[in-house]
Amino acid sequence: MISAACPPSMLFFVQTMNTHADELGHQSRRVGDAVAHAAARCQEYSLGSIPSMSGQLMRLSRRNTELANQVRGVATTFSIADRQPLTLGTIGTPQPSWWRHVASLQQATQEWVADVERGIGVVNDTLTNLDRQAWNAAAINLLESLRTLNTSDDLRSQLLSLLPVTRDLAVMLGITILENPEWLLKSLQPLEQLKIIHQGFWNMAFNKVDPAILLPLAEEIERLNLRMRGTVFDEPHTRPEPWREISLQAIDAFVGSHMNNTTGYLDLPAWSLMAGEHSAISPYYNEQVTWQQIQPHEHIIAICGLDLGNMHAAPNGMTAVMRTAHDKDPLLNSYYQVVKQRFLTYLDHIPPGDTLNFTGHSMGGGMTMMLLNDPEIQQRLLADGYQIRSITTYGAVRPEDPQRNGFPPSQPSTDIATLLANTEVRFYVDPDDRLAMNVGAGHLDANGMPLPNVYFVDNNQLDDPIQAHTSYDDPKKYRELPPELQQLPFAVDSPSFHSYRHPDQILMLDNPPLMIDAAPDMTFPLG
Repeated sequence: MISAACPPSMLFFVQTMNTHADELGHQSRRVGDAVAHAAARCQEYSLGSIPSMSGQLMRLSRRNTELANQVRGVATTFSIADRQPLTLGTIGTPQPSWWRHVASLQQATQEWVADVERGIGVVNDTLTNLDRQAWNAAAINLLESLRTLNTSDDLRSQLLSLLPVTRDLAVMLGITILENPEWLLKSLQPLEQLKIIHQGFWNMAFNKVDPAILLPLAEEIERLNLRMRGTVFDEPHTRPEPWREISLQAIDAFVGSHMNNTTGYLDLPAWSLMAGEHSAISPYYNEQVTWQQIQPHEHIIAICGLDLGNMHAAPNGMTAVMRTAHDKDPLLNSYYQVVKQRFLTYLDHIPPGDTLNFTGHSMGGGMTMMLLNDPEIQQRLLADGYQIRSITTYGAVRPEDPQRNGFPPSQPSTDIATLLANTEVRFYVDPDDRLAMNVGAGHLDANGMPLPNVYFVDNNQLDDPIQAHTSYDDPKKYRELPPELQQLPFAVDSPSFHSYRHPDQILMLDNPPLMIDAAPDMTFPLG
């Protein structure tokens, strides 16, 4: 006969199941509240039925709880039948072996449920692996098509060779749309749909394609660019004649700056280091690392990122971006070697004990992380008593290398805490900037939250990812930040201002630097 008495351990088992059900309900309510909050703030486009998700989640949570109870009931039954018979005594007089059977039953149930969950995990992992395989297969096909194109004798007479490249790009775009068909169903204008699909392409390509494939892809793209430039556009894009800096004034170098009547210095908005034809971060050939003296004993070191227009003639191309993001030792990066050499040359002319401010855009932000996490650079700066007031990056490509992936990095050196003890660090990132968000380590932690000192800037519009990556000079992006983050943490003393675009100009310290003549060109680098 079956005992009518319910043992305490069985009661505990039932109570535990009820607790899990309650917790699931609480989680559903929290998710519902978060969705409702997002729906209230979103004004860019219709969210369809998303605002009603809270009620749907509650119904699903109740249904999931019922199913969980049924599964556990089945598990109990099969565990009893499969593992050992459960012999029960008469009513009110359980056998002495009861507690042993209950413990065995609970263990069997847990093992059975774990097997089911493990099976679900295997299915999910399999789907994820198939998805990644599809993306990597498409990337490999694109790589082979580019290699074939690059082996053709005459690119101009081999236009048909572009068809495989176009086909492979279309396949990758098709995967993007298949994985996110709701993008096409949103009540958006066609141009906005294209922007969303483009963002998704960037998200998935950089999240799912193996870096070991991305690197040779970048090399083939540079090779193709070099061949095309060599036949059509062989001259590098140097600073145009209208923007030569014969007698550059501070007020012209920092767009948006204004005079502080109290200090007599120029105060700078957060975006000014990216703005204008005389910006500290330069878009022109051979100006990858610039030095500006802004006070008698204070300076800016500014580093440019990817320069698509000069890939055929400069080291800061697509291959350098991939190496910055993914190399196990990014200090071996050829572009970094240029950055380091030029910085040390500048440093030879900056008096020990002076104050330094560092800034960089895209890969230039990654170069800043690599530079200041370089043990040789750290020792030099500490030995000569330099003070680092600020580090400001825009859409930075954060290296994956744990010794260079931030301030401080995941594996900090013994000197970094001393070096940056009084430094203000700001990573300005546009959420629509998919290159900064996805290439390398990105700017989110494992829980999807911004890493320390990351400040999201947005213009409250749906931007194309390339536009988002190149428009950090847009004042509208910074308006929602606290006032103290809308102004840079240093100011400019106009009479002390000097600007040097290349170490060779240091020989002309007594005169304003002259730039190389060139045909006008408005090209701005992508990274």
